[in-house]
Amino acid sequence: MKIATVLVLVLSWSHVFSQALTWLSKPQHEMGMVANSDVFDQKVSANGRYLTFVSDAGNLVVGDGNYSDDLFLKDLVSGQILRVSETSNGSEIDTSKIYHFSRASDDGRYVSFTSDADNLPMANGGPIVYLKDLQTGVLVADSVDASGQNVFNVEAYVGALEQSSDGRYLAFTSDANVVNNAAETKNVFRKDRDSGSYLLVSISHQGSAAGGASLEDMSSNGRFITFQSDGQVVPSSPNPGYVTNYLRDMNFGTTVLYHRDTNQVAVTGSYLISAVSNQGTVAFCSFSDDLIANDSNGRSDVFIYEAGIISRISQDVNQGQINDAECEIYYIKRNIEISDDGQYIGFLHASDALTAEDNQGRVQAYWFNRNNNQTTMLSKSGAGMSADQDVVGISMSGDGQRISLLTAANSLPHPSPNYIYQNLYLYNQNVGGLSGVNLAQVAVQHLLADTSKPVMSADMSTILFSSKAPNASGLSEVDDSTHLYSINRNTGEQVLLVKHIKPGSQDLSDNGRYLTFVSDRFQPNSSIEIGVESVFLYDRQTDHFSQIAPGDSPKVNDHGWVVFESTDDSLSPIDDNNTTDIYLYEPVSQNLSLVTQALAGDAANALSYSPDIAGEGVSTWIVFISFADNLIADDDENISDVFMINWQQSPIQRVTENALGEGQNADSYQVAISSNTQTIALASYAQNLTSDVHPYFSLQVYAYDRINNQFTLVTLDQSGDPHNENNFVSHIGLSASGRYISYNTYGYFGNDPDENNLSSVYVYDQLLQTNQRISQFLDGTELPSGSHYGYIQVDETVSPHLMSVVFSNQGDLLNPLPNTQYQQVMLFQQGGPGVDLSMQVSGSGYVSGNLGYFCQANCSNTYDLGTTLNLLAIADDGATFQGWSGDVCQDANPSCEVVMDQAKNMQAIFTSNDVIFKHGFE
Repeated sequence: MKIATVLVLVLSWSHVFSQALTWLSKPQHEMGMVANSDVFDQKVSANGRYLTFVSDAGNLVVGDGNYSDDLFLKDLVSGQILRVSETSNGSEIDTSKIYHFSRASDDGRYVSFTSDADNLPMANGGPIVYLKDLQTGVLVADSVDASGQNVFNVEAYVGALEQSSDGRYLAFTSDANVVNNAAETKNVFRKDRDSGSYLLVSISHQGSAAGGASLEDMSSNGRFITFQSDGQVVPSSPNPGYVTNYLRDMNFGTTVLYHRDTNQVAVTGSYLISAVSNQGTVAFCSFSDDLIANDSNGRSDVFIYEAGIISRISQDVNQGQINDAECEIYYIKRNIEISDDGQYIGFLHASDALTAEDNQGRVQAYWFNRNNNQTTMLSKSGAGMSADQDVVGISMSGDGQRISLLTAANSLPHPSPNYIYQNLYLYNQNVGGLSGVNLAQVAVQHLLADTSKPVMSADMSTILFSSKAPNASGLSEVDDSTHLYSINRNTGEQVLLVKHIKPGSQDLSDNGRYLTFVSDRFQPNSSIEIGVESVFLYDRQTDHFSQIAPGDSPKVNDHGWVVFESTDDSLSPIDDNNTTDIYLYEPVSQNLSLVTQALAGDAANALSYSPDIAGEGVSTWIVFISFADNLIADDDENISDVFMINWQQSPIQRVTENALGEGQNADSYQVAISSNTQTIALASYAQNLTSDVHPYFSLQVYAYDRINNQFTLVTLDQSGDPHNENNFVSHIGLSASGRYISYNTYGYFGNDPDENNLSSVYVYDQLLQTNQRISQFLDGTELPSGSHYGYIQVDETVSPHLMSVVFSNQGDLLNPLPNTQYQQVMLFQQGGPGVDLSMQVSGSGYVSGNLGYFCQANCSNTYDLGTTLNLLAIADDGATFQGWSGDVCQDANPSCEVVMDQAKNMQAIFTSNDVIFKHGFE
């Protein structure tokens, strides 16, 4: 049975109106079992069987709903994926962050990670090391003292977290007094889990804690540890405060300086990430040019330290030095690896000279074999195509034969590519090939990227939005660009309109005929780059594109007139101010006019932005914000004001002044005008536009009645007091009459229970003087994710008024799959007359349902907005139900749930059974 994702709300202002909430943007292209977000970091176990990785994808395991980074383990043999970052009873951790994590032990049983989640054992608000036993499911705090009763914090953003392949040893960085001779400054420690004891790794040559240290790596056997410190680790250490790099042998308790020049003098200032083998061989990337003789390339190189000798391994195909690029250092992700025997090194590099393959100007992954001094590019397809996006992480098994890579490249083979997010790949030297790693266990049921700025026509039938989602249309868009899509609510179609637009730059005229947007490609084919972002106008009726001029933030009215910002001084002979101005384009005459023209006839003398347009002909009004002080007389406040102009009918007038004619005493940031041109809504910090008292740091929304020259404060709480928090307001919109105003705001809203500091969409009714939060759960509680944009249309010709607001939210409201990760387009509706369900029954049968529904032929019934009908198609004797057709269900399941968010047409189809031999053969 197909379930329509529409739910019903029952809230009220002064009356109770029927309401509905609909999830509009839906995937149109089947992506398969693909991860719905990035993998951020990864490590392969020493035996190469297990991958641990961090991702905020919500469909890697069933029931992931914490909207946060989680740590996972994938068994590369069985294919099983487990979430590591869970409590002992299987509950997911609270919204938090995984700061560091380890490789899995070779048996796949133990994984360590650091987190400050408040629902984990012994949580104290800081990052703690946790040990997960994946065999028993038990999670315990691991950074505890010998008694096991007292926990201590470790470093969240400094150093690493490493675990030996047998799970016995753990290495980490902490400023806690872990052992008695550790001062309260950052030091590196190793824990022996068998005994529960700790050893100080960053120890000075005098036997005390060296301090200023952070962990780089620990060998798989737990014997060798590399770290950096600005302390006196060895007698030849540089002066205190200068960081350099060391190798410690935990078996013999000795430390050597491995980052040193040819005269055995420490090289300082290198915050690098190294890798160390079970024999103490160190691989590292360094910018220093005095580690070896004849290093003259001025680039960072990959080096090996072994038994006191440093050699360079990053070299071109002729064994010469690399001159065109650097080895890559990512301070959070792994950038270099070494096998347990020290013979194989994996590293990231941006040079095109390491191998014969073309690196496409990207960072690629390489594998160096010290046995034959050969370098192999790993990040390439079977056809030899290298990664078309940077490789940002590399990890290698102990034998050096299995290497995992992290990249968002589209040119590499992957069974379930998500096109725009970072995927995991595995290179197997034994078979000589690269393959993608499947991660998802739950099918994608939503767009795989955020939607930006949904806008809607006045009849509420057409919605536009922009998105990078590769599954937003029936075509597979794999170019990591933002495209413009339309939704037809009458037909349910969601189609690709325009490729390669600037995210959120679209606007739609009220009549739905004209749309404007910004793109750096020629339209409509979008295959040729213009070289500058330009404003376009598209007439949907004539299917005609017009390239207007370089600019941004366009708005369009019902006649196709477009106002926009531009920094291009060549658009007008009087525009010589070298700043942003407002322009108007008229499509019939193709005139381009400077709007921000000063009293003296020259251009505005400061930045202008945020234009809007409404009305038509001699009643066309344009509003905008400007810092200019030469647009009107006696403007000396030196702040950003809101201005308006009745185009070619009157001069520019300042909106933001009080009844005494005094300019506002603080900046304005956004402005919009109603379609009837009477109401202007704006966001301002000003405290003198009304008599309301609010803090100077609190951004307020005001409504200005242009006819009556009167300001009204919009952002009022339930007690009628101004919004009094340090907040931000965005995406102001108005209904055609100006009565209803929609906006986004963050933070606590007076005594309204909006306390999660996430963006919410509100609507203010000027007549009733009430605010209503529309982005919330059915019971009125807050969402775990923010809602954005908000674009309002209201039909005031019906009673009660039918209000519709489109906005973006992660889908908490309606999505059957928790944790969608990305902002989906939502539609809120309230009020209006009843909506009709037209049913046609074809053939021998009938349709029945709740609320007394029964139809056997042609039926039309009217229901309140949001009514849910559970229908059942029942065939007569000798007939069979074939299926539904129409606006809701289109399958052969006789059950159909219909939620009346708008008028719907349906058909139930029955066919007669063919009976040839009623009684069989005689």
